[in-house]
Amino acid sequence: FRKGANNPAWQGGHPKYYGPDWRPAQRAARARDGRTCRRCKVVSHRKALDVHHIKPVRTFTTPNDAHDLANLVCLCPSCHHTVEHRGIDFAL
Repeated sequence: FRKGANNPAWQGGHPKYYGPDWRPAQRAARARDGRTCRRCKVVSHRKALDVHHIKPVRTFTTPNDAHDLANLVCLCPSCHHTVEHRGIDFAL
């Protein structure tokens, strides 16, 4: 099977652990963006939005460097999937 590194679309995966600063950064992004998706502008009344790294964590030397609030956006699950898995860049 062509899974993981054997798949031609493989991009290196993602770290299993985002470091001790991930949860506070996640809360800060949600506090800033509220319940509105920054991509499609839909307001979520049911649950907290996903927090997405604009520049992937794997591109940083340490995971905590990726958690700068300027690198984080809140997205609805649909937009998060689109941005992560369909190769569509996030742009404000």
